[in-house]
Amino acid sequence: MEKNLADELFIVTGNVPLEERAIERIVSLEGGVLDESNVWPEALIIVIGRENFDRDFLLQSIQARHNYGFDYPYISQEAFFEFWLDGVLPAYYEGDLRIEDHEGLSFLASIGFKWPTINEVQGVGALDSAKNWNAESILRSKFGYRVRKGLKESTRRKRLAAAVTASDGLGLHAVAEHIAFLIRLNQGKADSSLEGALGRWRSDLNWLYKTYYENSAYRFSWSTY
Repeated sequence: MEKNLADELFIVTGNVPLEERAIERIVSLEGGVLDESNVWPEALIIVIGRENFDRDFLLQSIQARHNYGFDYPYISQEAFFEFWLDGVLPAYYEGDLRIEDHEGLSFLASIGFKWPTINEVQGVGALDSAKNWNAESILRSKFGYRVRKGLKESTRRKRLAAAVTASDGLGLHAVAEHIAFLIRLNQGKADSSLEGALGRWRSDLNWLYKTYYENSAYRFSWSTY
C-alpha cells in the first residue's frame, strides 16, 4: 500500500470509532508524524473522534488559524481512513450529513458568528449600546481607529487589523459588530457631515469581511452564516 500518510503532520483528538491512541499508532506506522511541538506549525491535519475530543484544543487551533493564516483541515476518523487509502482529504460542505452526524465536526460547525447586518433599525433600544460603546472606546483609545476626514484608508485598515489580530485585541467579532452598530445608529440621520463617515465605515466593514471573515480561519465553519 502506498504510504499516503508519509511525512504528513497530524494531531489526533477524541475516540470512536477507534481510540485516539489507535489512530496515532497508524500514523506512526505509516510514516506520518505526530505533532508534539507545542507550537502551531503551518501544515497540520487534525483528526477528530466522535467522543471525548478536546474542545479547548479545537478552539485554540481555530485561533491559531486566524492569527497565522494557516488552513488546517479538520477531518473525522472515518475520513482519516479514506485519506490513508486514497490520499484525498474530504471536501466538506454546508449541510453535509457527515458533519451533522459527527459530534466533533458539528461542534466545529457551530463555532463562528453571523456577520452583522447594517439594516436600519427602529430606535437604539434594540442595540447592545453598552457593549458597542465599550468597543468604540477601546478601538479609539488603544488602537486609534477613527474615520475622520483626512485619515488615510491604509492607516484605518492597519489599526483595524491590529484590533482584530493582536493578542490583546478585540477580535473580529467585536470590531465588526461595533462598526455595524455605528452604521445602524447613524444612517438615515439628516446630517450631511455624517455621509463621509458612513461611507468609510461601510468600506471598512466590507474590507473586514473580505479580509478576515470570508478568506480566513473564520470561514472554516460549515454552518450557514
